[in-house]
Amino acid sequence: MTCYGLFVTLVSLSACATARPEADASASGGARQRLDAAIRFLADDLLEGRGTPGRGLDVAALYLATEVRAAGWQPAQGVGYLQTYETLHYSPADATTRVLLNGHELAPAEFIFHNRGIDPATTPRGHHLLFAGHGVVWQERGVDQLAGADLRGKAVVVLKGAPWPFDPKGSALAPDHFIGKGLQAMMRNAAALIYVTDELDARDKSSEMRSLQVRSRLPVAMLAGGAGSAAPPWAPVLAISPAVFDRELAKAAGGTYAEWQERLVSGGTQPRPLDGRVEIRIAAQTSRTPASNVLALLPGTDPLLRDEWVILMAHYDHLGTREAKPGEDRVFHGADDNASGVAALLEVARRLAVGAKPRRSVLCLLTSGEERYLLGSTWYTLHPVAAIDKIVAYINVDMVGRSAGSVSAIAAASPDMATAVGDAGARHGIGVGPPRQPEIRGTYYTDEYPFARLDVPGVHLFTDFHGDYHQVTDTADKIRIGELVRITEVIETVAASFAQGAKKAAVKRPEWFLTPD
Repeated sequence: MTCYGLFVTLVSLSACATARPEADASASGGARQRLDAAIRFLADDLLEGRGTPGRGLDVAALYLATEVRAAGWQPAQGVGYLQTYETLHYSPADATTRVLLNGHELAPAEFIFHNRGIDPATTPRGHHLLFAGHGVVWQERGVDQLAGADLRGKAVVVLKGAPWPFDPKGSALAPDHFIGKGLQAMMRNAAALIYVTDELDARDKSSEMRSLQVRSRLPVAMLAGGAGSAAPPWAPVLAISPAVFDRELAKAAGGTYAEWQERLVSGGTQPRPLDGRVEIRIAAQTSRTPASNVLALLPGTDPLLRDEWVILMAHYDHLGTREAKPGEDRVFHGADDNASGVAALLEVARRLAVGAKPRRSVLCLLTSGEERYLLGSTWYTLHPVAAIDKIVAYINVDMVGRSAGSVSAIAAASPDMATAVGDAGARHGIGVGPPRQPEIRGTYYTDEYPFARLDVPGVHLFTDFHGDYHQVTDTADKIRIGELVRITEVIETVAASFAQGAKKAAVKRPEWFLTPD
């Protein structure tokens, strides 16, 4: 389709979604149609999975800017609705990664590498090693195997497993799996995670290794120029086999993989430096391409409160496309993740614009780059349109389209926000509870993190994982529109309460919520 034809189609679809009388802005029938239309457009093949950066993402940004403008919101930056930043990106398929452990180069079959934030132009990069046994930190179980260790700048070597039987079907985000272990290390300023697993050779059968393999093949994107301490606390993950561990590290560690697994059955080990280094060299042709957040403002009217802010937030990007055989779906549609949250916020934006004028200013922040490790939200907190300490509350909406009558309210730094959502849920027939898997520390993986790390009170709304999560099968026909309408009403109620002057929520970090310095 030509650019002109695409624009005509976009404007026509936008007009269909917004050309309704103001009196109908809160009618459930109209809301169902608008929510469904927005999700179907964002999840369409035309938008190519909304990968950051990309043509489909840019089309989505134009659509969203058109929608908030039609709803009566102003540009938050004075001119235009787009806050543009530059990404540095490359495709792993077109890159060559070399790993040297103690000066010996590993064969490609001996490792899987998932890059998180290493600019190929800065490599080769070497790190001293630290051995941490299983490396599990799980406060609810009274386990902290990283306690007292200085991980700063180290590549932390951990073995598969935990002080309990390993669950091969467990979430990769859990504290006893590779992503959870990496997260705990990075929160303590580690530079990389080296994960030793006997499942490496079963990468097509092991759910853990399959997950890592998929991640390692996704496009790599980062903020051009870096983000310093504002960047999410994640670093590269290198998975190696027990044979590599035994060959290169067993002598320094004081035992083979099998010997250590036997010792660790009875407990952990004090983290210890290893005599050795890992060096990761990436040869890749990188590109610099812009991507954008969409920012819109509903200005406050109260002279005493208008300089305070309420933020409504959802990410509109997704994973883009994958390699596929002829006839197979190649588009990650992202209907639930996160066209559902974006559609909900568009609906709330329409309602707030035709309701009582807000006393506080309200910012609608639709971010890109969330699936590339929170690029857009991190960029926003580095370049805010208002002082961070003037934010009274934020509501982040991510994956709310598959509810069975309830929603999880994750409020890492503000229990009061979870209470506010619970009260609103009771009014609108939506059950509100804590996350079903609190141990995965979802705050670190969503746009909540860049704000929570600055102690801004907020809440993240989520209706749980499902079998279509990060699969091409996350399609619009599976969204439960009736429940989404009620969740939208909950969001509107909470947002309106703070916009009209509700007391700023208190901030109280839980013990587990650490941030790197």
